Amino acid sequence: MSVHRGLPIIAEDLIFQVDASNKLGVNIIDTKSMANPSDVGTFQNGLAVVDGVYSLDGIDDYIEFAANPIFDFGTNNFSISCWINSSNLTGFKSIFSLGSYSSSIGVNGIALFTTGSSIELWRTPTGAPPTTVVGSTPSVLSLNTWYNIFLKREGNNAFCYINNIKYTITSGGLSGVSLGNSLDVNWIGRISNGFYFSGLINGMSVYNRSLSDLEVEQNYEALKHNFE
Repeated sequence: MSVHRGLPIIAEDLIFQVDASNKLGVNIIDTKSMANPSDVGTFQNGLAVVDGVYSLDGIDDYIEFAANPIFDFGTNNFSISCWINSSNLTGFKSIFSLGSYSSSIGVNGIALFTTGSSIELWRTPTGAPPTTVVGSTPSVLSLNTWYNIFLKREGNNAFCYINNIKYTITSGGLSGVSLGNSLDVNWIGRISNGFYFSGLINGMSVYNRSLSDLEVEQNYEALKHNFE
């Protein structure tokens, strides 16, 4: 079964949003739990918004937003979505990091990277790095191409959808693993020791539950025309 085109993105349990173009169709009215770029944080080093998306130079551009208890996922389910277009897929490039890597308090922070043409999920199990690689997708990314990246935890499992194609990051590997850390800083486009993203990112949306396959498809269909 597929969803019908023209449906809006899922608003239920959307707890946080950063959106360069503000075209996602969700009315952001509670800035205690949902925010737009004007009140979410700091835009570093002259980061530019070009045609409604963030343009990151891969050198020193990133978006920073403050510690927030909504990112204390613990062992609960969550979903995180963003659209990316990479201009450099060499090495590790950080798409986002939540509650991780800025200091020794980065316990159980998470970060999502492009690594070559794959997507890879990391976590910080105890304190600062070293990190643990949770898992990765097959090599499917190409340069200068828009992709919807949708990460979700579902019980002990983690999945990553790339343009609505579902890949298993780990099956059972998150048993008993707590994720998220409200005490640490959050970033789009970097972690503490660099790994700056190079290319375009149209923000990030966070849900405090695991969206179903149909809901992931609905979000993808609602927005993909913006990136064609």
